[in-house]
Amino acid sequence: MQDFFLTLGVERTFGFDNAALERRFYDLQNQSHPDRFAGAAGGILESALDRSSDINEAYRSLRDPLRRTKHLLVLYGYSVEQSKNVPMDLLELVMNVQEKVAELEFANDDARSEIILSVDPLLDELSERRTLIDFESKKLKEDWDEMPSHSESGEHLSDNEKIILQQLSSKLASRAYITTLLDSLEAAAKGESLVLKH
Repeated sequence: MQDFFLTLGVERTFGFDNAALERRFYDLQNQSHPDRFAGAAGGILESALDRSSDINEAYRSLRDPLRRTKHLLVLYGYSVEQSKNVPMDLLELVMNVQEKVAELEFANDDARSEIILSVDPLLDELSERRTLIDFESKKLKEDWDEMPSHSESGEHLSDNEKIILQQLSSKLASRAYITTLLDSLEAAAKGESLVLKH
């Protein structure tokens, strides 16, 4: 797996100065852009094309906070997608949302508007939970970034680093579920269908 932090020559942190990241991207692109090697032999031009593509992919991933977080977690062996189980603290909420989605799917026009009114508290609860997760995740990311340096290998992480990454991975998995539930409820309220998955 490509290490986007290494590709751009930046530290493995969650928080970035986006302007500095953009400058770094442009500096690297200027050095390796394929146009600079237009007259070079095929292997050199192909290498420049590959390098430019890698830099673009790294920049697109690291400038987006959610993608950057997922990438950093994956580099250390923590994946949001690794668990397909519903987080236990969301189980009741998932069942309530599924019930409302089913009610909306099968309701006639008269009953639909009444059911939609009962969806609003669920939407509020989901939004509040996602906001709380984002707040808690921000704190974990700040704790990570305050540490002096991080090993490139997951085997050499401190216990504190491992705890932060595990908690972040768990919070992102819950966030993905909540986002899917929100999208599903909103779609059902509009009369659209959306498969519940994370």
